[in-house]
Amino acid sequence: MVNPLIDVLIPVYNGETYIRSSVRSILDQSFSDFRVRIVDDGSTDGTADALKELAAADERVVIHAKANSGIVDALNHGLSFCTAELIARHDADDIAFPTRFARQVELFRARPELIATGCGARHIDPQGRFMGTVARFFSTDQADPKFMPAREPYLLHPFLMVRRQALADIGGYRHVVHAEDADLYWRLQEVGALFSDRTVHGEYRIHDESVSSRSVRNGRVMAVSSQLCALSASRRRSGQLDLRFSREDGGALRAASGSFEEVCRIGSAQLQPEEARRLRLAASAKLLEFAGYRPYAPEMEDCVFIRHCYEASADLLTPVNRASLRRTLSGIAAKLMQTGRPAEARVLLGSEARLPFMMRVLIRRLMPPPVYRRVRRAVGPVLFLFRGG
Repeated sequence: MVNPLIDVLIPVYNGETYIRSSVRSILDQSFSDFRVRIVDDGSTDGTADALKELAAADERVVIHAKANSGIVDALNHGLSFCTAELIARHDADDIAFPTRFARQVELFRARPELIATGCGARHIDPQGRFMGTVARFFSTDQADPKFMPAREPYLLHPFLMVRRQALADIGGYRHVVHAEDADLYWRLQEVGALFSDRTVHGEYRIHDESVSSRSVRNGRVMAVSSQLCALSASRRRSGQLDLRFSREDGGALRAASGSFEEVCRIGSAQLQPEEARRLRLAASAKLLEFAGYRPYAPEMEDCVFIRHCYEASADLLTPVNRASLRRTLSGIAAKLMQTGRPAEARVLLGSEARLPFMMRVLIRRLMPPPVYRRVRRAVGPVLFLFRGG
């Protein structure tokens, strides 16, 4: 086919369950000037047969099969074949609404300075049912690599559209374990404008098989990797030597015993002592953030480590950052209490916050919500001194 405006890049590994519906949502786009490049990363289920069916039914579908070596290699392998002006990312288990490409192309045409955009997406369960929540991200202009956890210039990766030249300029994806997208956005922000469109143009599937939802162990690695991306960005932006993200370093993180302290130690191998201290606190804050919406919670050992990092490195926090982190601590402590883990909640909160928090929980349980809100407004300075963790 004639070189299209968009190359759609879809990596897949053992995605037989969802790949057909996912690709069809792309083929049904109202904007049709695209080609679909699907990288089969060594699937061992029925994915290959499903892809053959899709390619036979629509000439825009092109399959690139390779031996299994992970998401970063799959993405870079697919990019090596792309020739279109724009690259649209899509995942093998998500759904794009019919107007997604039309809207994103419109944004690029209206804003020549734009190099990448994303959009919002509804959360759906494995059966495709709406879960009642929507993934949206705020302006990338609010990004701050020194906040804890870092405020990333984030765009929802499966719904990313980016100029191919910009990807080439920064060298594509790097081997950042479970955080290759975050690293990509920090680097893209340094060469052009990013825009987070909060309009919903698709459905993002949440299921236990996804890497990000699988376990708190993966959460620990993701937390450390994502904050290393921010430290990497801080280094580049201050003229320092960038961090190295190699396959070997990533393998060491994956092989960590599961102890959050060990994952932080391995992640700190290239850091100066003050950077390592910052990484421990930022990664702790990120793991708590993950626990707020992932199907797992920190274990006792995590809570002990997080509390220690908070007490030992609170001097690194600005007043705004301190208040934000305290709210996060409080929220995860409440989640732990609700799931029958009061011991972990107590450790996470620390002794100085325990009594106010317990009073707050007790009063909230005893009072009807409208009464609770009125009391909180009336006597907040006395009974609700603790607004964080």
